[in-house]
Amino acid sequence: MAAAPKTTKPRPRETKQAERLSEFVNQKDLAKALSLSDRRVQILLKEGVLVARSRSSYPLVENYARYVAFKEKAAAEKAAPAAADGLRTKREEQLAIRIGREDRQLITLTEAMEFVDNICGRFLQTISGLPARHTRDLAERKRLEATCDDVRQELSDDFGKEQRALRTGVPVAEAADEDDA
Repeated sequence: MAAAPKTTKPRPRETKQAERLSEFVNQKDLAKALSLSDRRVQILLKEGVLVARSRSSYPLVENYARYVAFKEKAAAEKAAPAAADGLRTKREEQLAIRIGREDRQLITLTEAMEFVDNICGRFLQTISGLPARHTRDLAERKRLEATCDDVRQELSDDFGKEQRALRTGVPVAEAADEDDA
């Protein structure tokens, strides 16, 4: 029959030391418990994150709780700017648009439409005057006017489609597919 293992009772002095160590530790043990360097513990002490009861006595449980709270606060502060990034991005976009307008690199849709209307109007007007520039023969002029009217109508239809596409944001090819359906 095997003898039961002999148990030794801790001595009162060792028990008190173990309790004291669990409550208060030195800086090196505190750093080890928090997985930090000694230097980082010193910095956190100066910042008021960690506390010391005396020069070499640090309450372990209290400092552990304070360090956890410090890390949670830092994580929350780090997450807060991420939420503000969307607003910052929107402001940057608006600023870029305003600068683009001031530098005349961007124009409004209304300005673009007016420009296109003016150019197309002058182009169609020039086409209408071609028969008179080309010949004095009335029969020939009538024949050329009919041809120019057909071309002008085709161009006008195409310009109208492009204008609608510009206003709606739907490309002309997609709009044509929807009309065919």
